[in-house]
Amino acid sequence: MSEPCEHSKAMDTSMSPSLKHTRTSSRSTSRPSSHDHPAPNEQERSFSVILFYKYAPLSDDEEKMALLRTAMQNLCSSLNLTGRILLGMSSDAEGINGTLAGKKEDVVTCTLAMLGRNNESCANNESLLDHHYRNILEVFWRQSEEFSRVASVPPLYLDTEEDFKWSTVQSSEDLFPDLNVKLVKEIISTGGRMSSVKLDDTKKGYLTPEEWHEEIKKLNARKEGSEESDTILIDCRNHKEYEIGHFSGAMDPNTKTFEQFPRWVEQNRAGLESKRVLMYCTGGIRCEKASAYIRRETGATKVQHLKGGIHKYLDRFGSDGLFLGKNFVFDRRIGAEASSHTANKAESGHAASDKVVGQCLYCKAPHDTFTSDGVCTVCREPTLVCDGCRPALREYHCSGHAYLRNCYFTDLTPYTECELTSQLGELEQHLERMAVGKRYKQKRKTLNKQCDRIKVAIEEIATKSAKIRSTNAAKFCRNCGNVSTKCDGNCWGFHGLDRKNKLDGNSAKE
Repeated sequence: MSEPCEHSKAMDTSMSPSLKHTRTSSRSTSRPSSHDHPAPNEQERSFSVILFYKYAPLSDDEEKMALLRTAMQNLCSSLNLTGRILLGMSSDAEGINGTLAGKKEDVVTCTLAMLGRNNESCANNESLLDHHYRNILEVFWRQSEEFSRVASVPPLYLDTEEDFKWSTVQSSEDLFPDLNVKLVKEIISTGGRMSSVKLDDTKKGYLTPEEWHEEIKKLNARKEGSEESDTILIDCRNHKEYEIGHFSGAMDPNTKTFEQFPRWVEQNRAGLESKRVLMYCTGGIRCEKASAYIRRETGATKVQHLKGGIHKYLDRFGSDGLFLGKNFVFDRRIGAEASSHTANKAESGHAASDKVVGQCLYCKAPHDTFTSDGVCTVCREPTLVCDGCRPALREYHCSGHAYLRNCYFTDLTPYTECELTSQLGELEQHLERMAVGKRYKQKRKTLNKQCDRIKVAIEEIATKSAKIRSTNAAKFCRNCGNVSTKCDGNCWGFHGLDRKNKLDGNSAKE
């Protein structure tokens, strides 16, 4: 799920705006605070962002699912929302997973639509909506109920206002370039490894943010007292997310994608047996499925997870809580400070104490800001590189590819024949160590491809057909290939412009 150049955007991820207020009111429901962000400048706009998911029965029939996709597409397009919605094609294992952004009144209307016509919040608000919004709601409900009738499943409505995680962002750029509503096999990709986890296996083991807080306090107290504990705390997110923020004492499965998590469970099955397991993720969708998987696949005595994820926990506790560092988010913000999440920060009576837990991979200095150009040259994973180290580095390598720092580079033009020969020799040594085993298959493929590139570059030098090489050659963005000084950062992540540019290009040809 969901994921570059918005490092300093003012952001207030407070609790969801009350759905009982009219959308014409400009009064704020939060108390004045000395910690509030200054008013946005003229170039910035205010965006409301919602995250939501629900495991629910849908259909594995693509024709039927197209009805639901059309309903969601029409709803969001009518409200000028951007973002991503995934609809799982399954009658007993998937559901909906979405992130949307837009004007507050439009996002509020979207949440009303997704709560259903019989929800109490909608009943309280309908008389306050103007004709335009009422029409949008009625069209969505009618189309949703048509899908429900054809697929013989309940309408896909969320249960309560608490099922939405809200943020408010001040930004001069759109948080997402377009709207993408997709039919998928899984609403959180596991490569099919968790597709056997059914709906009846989820919706269990919830801990509210308050209950979670008390459990983490107990774990920390035992750790400080050097007491043994039969409880294991697992961060279900990927390594890059863990790098910039996590709960103290949490295990990092060191995954790049959630697809790798089931393999980690299998490899650590013995350590999970007869243990109590606590799990968390960003918004709850991954740990809800992962906890069901661990419950089924291991001998863990009790498996529980944080309801609403880190997002809801920080809404409740902010920097007064026990989460350390930033919460990785899947839009241009990338990382959100704990203090900016809390809805009751004015009541805490003291300044925020956000702690930097991330480190520069090169000098180990405190650093927790991912940037669009700071990605691994091998795998394009976001990489923590501080401003002090950047000038001396042409390309960057993540922790998983640190062993290739001296021999794997995308841009080979600055290197001499001697330097390229040295790189080739080091790569071949790595290949010797990986010569056997399925686990190294992809790594062998990657390194062999790089060896071939270097051989071609050496041959070009030998035949004097290579371009003039210079150690002062311009740096290139690893994502889009543009000179770094010309890359504006919009190429990064699933919210980047690459897919949109391709779609626009295709439309122009038609």
